[in-house]
Amino acid sequence: MSYIYRKYRIANIVLFVCAMVCLVCYDRFGGYGNAVFKGFTSFWFVLLGGVNLTYAVKSRINNIKPVVFIFAGLFIGMIADILLAVVFEYGVIFFALGHIMYLVGFYMIEKPHRSDLMISLPLSVVSVIVVIGNPFINVADPLLEKGLMVYAVIISFMAGKSVSNFLAQQTMSRLLIAVSSTMFLFSDVMLMLYLFGTPSRLAWVLCIYAYWPAQTLLAHALLHYSIENTRSRVHINTTRLTARF
Repeated sequence: MSYIYRKYRIANIVLFVCAMVCLVCYDRFGGYGNAVFKGFTSFWFVLLGGVNLTYAVKSRINNIKPVVFIFAGLFIGMIADILLAVVFEYGVIFFALGHIMYLVGFYMIEKPHRSDLMISLPLSVVSVIVVIGNPFINVADPLLEKGLMVYAVIISFMAGKSVSNFLAQQTMSRLLIAVSSTMFLFSDVMLMLYLFGTPSRLAWVLCIYAYWPAQTLLAHALLHYSIENTRSRVHINTTRLTARF
């Protein structure tokens, strides 16, 4: 274990703890409409993602593009969190853009595969039903309802691709990405119940304590991805060197 990796691992632990402490404070003293507190809570997973991006750059890993796109998604997610508390529709648009960044990054980790559709399509159908066919959710604005249906398909494909990637190759980074993406999807269902159903403390708690840990886990997964690809690069170089002799 290198000295640099130990420093980054400690930094990840510290930032993860800070993110969770801030989340608890947001729950106790903030609230859905507090854009400033909400943005500050999201700042921690962006910072964590940025730290792990620097590790990827310093380590000169193979295929750094997924790290860049996922970090871009994290940053857009922070903006979406702030906008969601100010103008809900703008927040949804930015979240959709963030999920597209994630999806592009996931496809750069693993090329398109038949299992992507096998998982993503059923998830999309269920997600759309949650938006328009759930008796506990009522979106009064027809235009917003259509927008949420599109968003539901995007996040379903994002979550489906993450699970498909893990099934293709079981690594720690892919496991963390799949878990975080699934938690993200679950948190959005809870947010729908909270905003367009009967607001309840349970839906609020399940939403925020699934969402922010999901984003933070995704940011942490970038460190594992970088380590896995650094080892792969060293192994390939060693193999080539051995082949020459």
